[in-house]
Amino acid sequence: MRTSLKIGTVAAMAALLAACTAPPSSDSNSADSPSAAAADVTTWDPAAWDTAKVCGDKPIKIGVEDGQNNTWRTTALEVLKTQIAKCPNIDPNVVYASANGNPQQVATDINSMVSKGVNVLIVLPDFGDSELPALRAATKAGVTVIPYYGSIGGTPGTDYTASVYLNTYGIGEKIAEWFDKNVDSGNVAVVGDVPTSTSAKDLYDGVKAGLKDSTKLKLVGDSFLVGNYDPQTIAKVTTGAIQKYGNITAIATAGCGSLYVKPFQDAGVKEPAVGCSAGINQTYCDYNKMPAAQQYPFATWESTTQVIGAALRRGLASYNKISWDEPTAIVPPQAVDTVGGQPALKCDPSLPADADLTSGLTSAQLTQALK
Repeated sequence: MRTSLKIGTVAAMAALLAACTAPPSSDSNSADSPSAAAADVTTWDPAAWDTAKVCGDKPIKIGVEDGQNNTWRTTALEVLKTQIAKCPNIDPNVVYASANGNPQQVATDINSMVSKGVNVLIVLPDFGDSELPALRAATKAGVTVIPYYGSIGGTPGTDYTASVYLNTYGIGEKIAEWFDKNVDSGNVAVVGDVPTSTSAKDLYDGVKAGLKDSTKLKLVGDSFLVGNYDPQTIAKVTTGAIQKYGNITAIATAGCGSLYVKPFQDAGVKEPAVGCSAGINQTYCDYNKMPAAQQYPFATWESTTQVIGAALRRGLASYNKISWDEPTAIVPPQAVDTVGGQPALKCDPSLPADADLTSGLTSAQLTQALK
């Protein structure tokens, strides 16, 4: 999916919000959930972990199963291929399948990959625990199975080998810490996606934990504002929060972009600081176009498309029986801190609007992958 940058700010975000940002984490009942790992919120640095150290020397075939098909996943697959290229013993032809939103297709795809002889299977569990029987069967068949990005229930060692997931609770704590250091006294709101989203709940709970000792900031509401991936809904619920609580000085959200501050502009009140974890090229093109006086405080924790690299390394280490201590609960590195000297990333007009500028890929690699 290549989306032109020659589109209006809000229209662009409306088109990109659901299709081009990172996926939400899946439901999880495991003790390995984000909140369970919240005590350690040290950020993960993908550059600090060398895939070449876990290649081994046995021939290896990699399989990848996606539940959906969008730009974020296309980018992640390209990231995976660049990491595989570091290992001469790994077949460069990844066995890839996408269920395209069909939960029943997942099991069919995974069974097919097992029959094709994949040794390491990396799965983004879009449909949560319903995927466990297929993962369990693949594990029983001797495949090293790594669910990644979204946390999932089940038992490591039985239902899959290990899980590598985005720790949205830890991200929430990091955002809250940044707010408390850099934002004026007032209220904080968390904007999420669908009502049942566990990743949005984890983000809210992380922000809540991070602000529990704050003397100047108060988290409003008993849960996150439900945005439903829809700019009009986000505007409606945010406007309602402005009217109900007043003096909202900070917004935490997974998505990044001007649509989160537009309701404040429309209401004639000061724009809030924004802490988020899913910026795209359009986010930065819009932000950099703003006059300096209108640029709101902004912080992001990104590199989410690189989590698949951590999943690959975990799978290779397990398959090759190599000790490996890379985190499995991922709090990505901070990419932007407009208050603390990390400016907004530079817009790249040569790339699609939905490109992830923190993927670690070159402009040429992104252009080729997303064309």
